[in-house]
Amino acid sequence: MKCLRCNGEMEHLGHESLQLGQYGFFTGHLSNLFSGALEVDIYACKSCGKLEFYRADASSLSERLKNE
Repeated sequence: MKCLRCNGEMEHLGHESLQLGQYGFFTGHLSNLFSGALEVDIYACKSCGKLEFYRADASSLSERLKNE
């Protein structure tokens, strides 16, 4: 996959859960703890360092990457 900014090669960094609505365990509101999480795949450009996040449940992301 190519970087949208510099056209460099993107590297898959892994799969993470991003907490929604939470900005600190002790400083956040209790309701934010139950907001859920968003599963994402993270890619970084080897040249410029740009990060891109893609929904992990996006249909056939791996198939789209194979075709590029």
